Amino acid sequence: LCVPLDNFSIKETLPIIKSCNLSVCNDSSFSHLSAALGIKTITLMADTPLIYGTYNSKMFPIIPDGENNVTHDTLGKEKINPEKIYKKIIEIMN
Repeated sequence: LCVPLDNFSIKETLPIIKSCNLSVCNDSSFSHLSAALGIKTITLMADTPLIYGTYNSKMFPIIPDGENNVTHDTLGKEKINPEKIYKKIIEIMN
């Protein structure tokens, strides 16, 4: 079950995140909340430094294809490979 969290308040969001087995988020507040709540979190790192998606052992960053690192203004959103995300999900859940 996938639940977009866009229309929920933080108070409504926390119990939803806490009930998840896995979270897939861009590098945003949701990825940080997920990891802080102890949820394994795939963090899509398109435009922010990689350190923001690796400081917690529950975070599993995915960077854009063709990049060795990401920083502000990498502009990698279009180069995030969905197959990488799928493979990481399978790896984490097994």
